[in-house]
Amino acid sequence: MGNHYFKFKQFVVMQERCAMKVCTDACLLGGYSARYLRGSKGVERVLDIGTGTGLLSLMGAQQSGASFVGVEMDAVACLQAKENFAASPWKERLEAVCGDVRSFVAPAPFDFIVTNPPFYEDDLKSGDALRNQAMHATRLRFPELLGVIKLQLRAGGAFAVLLPNISFATFQALAMAEGYHLQRALHIRNRMGAPLFRSIGIFTDRAVEAAVEEMEIYGEARQYTPAFTDLLKDYYLYL
Repeated sequence: MGNHYFKFKQFVVMQERCAMKVCTDACLLGGYSARYLRGSKGVERVLDIGTGTGLLSLMGAQQSGASFVGVEMDAVACLQAKENFAASPWKERLEAVCGDVRSFVAPAPFDFIVTNPPFYEDDLKSGDALRNQAMHATRLRFPELLGVIKLQLRAGGAFAVLLPNISFATFQALAMAEGYHLQRALHIRNRMGAPLFRSIGIFTDRAVEAAVEEMEIYGEARQYTPAFTDLLKDYYLYL
């Protein structure tokens, strides 16, 4: 196996020792956005909003030559992101910034933004404050998120977001009101016949005909589908 596989395996092990573990949602967004970056020209600077422990930036850096800035307000997660970035083969192109992205000042607009924002906005919350912060939009609601994107993204740039499928249409309408059009989308279900439960969208300020596809994670006998394997084979050691 190549060096990239080994380094990503190192990273996964480090993640599993911290409070915020690698999850399928983040891997899907990381793989989908990294594939987009790999096929895009002129993307030199990428902002990762709510980078957590750095997964999305690491996946993107593996597939593109862009520089990544991950902003994270949780101090423990941000420290882990710094350590993960420093241990990676792409450390010169990775930077973790600890703090609230709403007060983050960048020297120039970004070419691409990726974010896996907290959700759900309207669902009942648990009694666990840290879990609420991670899984609900208690700190950065959709209009605020779009405001940050509008401030940080250059004209002609694009951004990727992962949301519950039930919230995606609402976010898309809000994005449209801010002048952002859906460029492509991936709607995800756990298995054939199950309801859609996650959606990844890439938006741009250019009016385009959106390319929309669906994907199942599992096929028969709980085996990963070829589509899932193709998206994430560069990152999972045993896929």
